[in-house]
This record gives sequence, structure tokens and C-alpha cells, in this order.
Amino acid sequence: MKKKGKTNKAQRGMALLMTLLVTAVLSTIVVEANYDANVNMDIALNYSAKMRAVYIAKAGIKFANLYLAADVSKLAGEEMAQIEPLLHGLPIPVGSGAVRVSLESEEQKININLLVTSQKHRELFLNLLENLELEYDIYYSLIDWLDKDDDISEGEGAEADYYASLESPYPCKNAPLDSFEELRLIKGVDDEAFRALKKYCTIFSNGRININKAPKEVLLALSKELTENAVDEIIEQREEEEYYDIKQLEYLGDVYKKIMGLITVKGAYYKITSVGIVGEQPIRYKIVNYVQQKSGSTILLYSKEE
Repeated sequence: MKKKGKTNKAQRGMALLMTLLVTAVLSTIVVEANYDANVNMDIALNYSAKMRAVYIAKAGIKFANLYLAADVSKLAGEEMAQIEPLLHGLPIPVGSGAVRVSLESEEQKININLLVTSQKHRELFLNLLENLELEYDIYYSLIDWLDKDDDISEGEGAEADYYASLESPYPCKNAPLDSFEELRLIKGVDDEAFRALKKYCTIFSNGRININKAPKEVLLALSKELTENAVDEIIEQREEEEYYDIKQLEYLGDVYKKIMGLITVKGAYYKITSVGIVGEQPIRYKIVNYVQQKSGSTILLYSKEE
């Protein structure tokens, strides 16, 4: 039999969840009340469904932001177990529709914007390319796209002359990426390479890898001396209980000393994906926001809607 205290905590957890969700919904969907009823009925129905999907998606974004801003650290494991599934794409009913919200830590990925300023990140990225069996020339082209000069890196790099010679020419940026989709513009990044790099790389983080969230491929890239068995042990441990201090990896010895400046156990950068869904033949609207969690609030870094 569950203790009464645990039951009360679970109820408080669900109360927090519902408070966040209701606040999100009320602050967004109320806009629908002003819809013009004199428009052609078919167009009106489609437009109304589309707008409901838009505002439901916005409510999902609001819900995730409120969750990140709340003091969820005080919730017990049982309470978190009820809330967290709703941030992994589980459908949440909202009026006549539903919303799917996912929250993903960007610190589980490698920040490629840091390649020109950090030798450790260059090694990290090269290790990843090797592990994924991707061409090293992608690294040289990426460096040339990011750095400020027009000097071609060794290997098969590419600067302004290459991009000017294309059938549809465009300039070499010589600056950090503003969106990850820019990677498609870089020499050597075909569809296969883009899909692989999108899974394991980011442009929104402070550069440290969260060992509680990073996939095996990223953990292996931290050091060539970090064995697959050691990485499997890290993953097995965090599945039982997440690491609370990087010093818990001191048992790795010299490897720990090499990677300690690259790892963390906390997150502050997130990708929020919210999909509003309306109707039996559903109309969907998706919003993707990248945010930084800071001082009890979130800062929007980048947003796209589709």
C-alpha cells in the first residue's frame, strides 16, 4: 500500500502539471474568440482548424517554457514520472484537438560553432566523423565556412571561390551558423551527412556535453581512449540514477582528466518541439524553439514554424 505522503506528492505533481497546461492554453487559445464568422463556410472551417492547430502548438511551447521556469527540482521521483512523459511527445488533449510536446537537451550534442575557437571541440568533432564513417573533408569545409579568413584549409576545404563557381552561386559565410539548416550549404554535406550530423551536433549550447543525456556516439567521441565498455558503463549507471557531479567519473583516471573540461551533468539549452493537432483528418502545425534556461525563465534563441 502506498503511503499517504507519497500520494499527496503525486497529487501535487499533477496539480503543477495541470496549472502549467491550463495557464498555457488560456493565454493562447483565447485569441480564437475573435474569428470572423462571415467568411465562406468551407474556408472558415479550414482556416479555423488551422488557427486552432497554431494556437494549440503555441500553448505547447508555453507549457514547456513554464515547465523549464518552474522549480521542478523540488518534485519527487514519483511526481516527475507523471510529468516527464508529457514532454516526450505523449498526446495531451486540448479542447477539440491535442498537442504533442517534446523537450530535448542540446547539451547532448557537439556544438560545431565552436570548432574555430576550441581545439578540444575540433578533436571531438573529428572523432565523431570517424565514428560515423563520414569524410574528414566535411571538417575542413566547415572550418572554412566558420572562420573569418579566405584561406582554404588543408584537405578539401572550400572558400569564396568554390561557392562563387557553383551553378547557383552564394557567398561563403565566414561566420558562425545561425541555423543548423545552413549546414546544407557547405561543401561535402550531402543529405546523408546532414541527417547524421543533425542527430549528434548543435549550434545552441555552451559546448559542454551532458553525460546524463548524450548518446553513445557522442560519449565515444569525447576521447579515443574512452572505450566502448566504459561508455556502456556510464549509460548503465545514468539509467539507474543520473550523475550529479562530473567527479563521479574520476575512476576513469587519465581519461577523466582529458575530458573533464568538456562534460557537465546539467542542462541549460533545450529544443522544444510542439505540434498542434486538430480534426479527424488532422491538420497539424509545428513550432520548434531553441531556448536557454536562465534565472527562472527562458531566453528564445531561434524559432521556426511549419
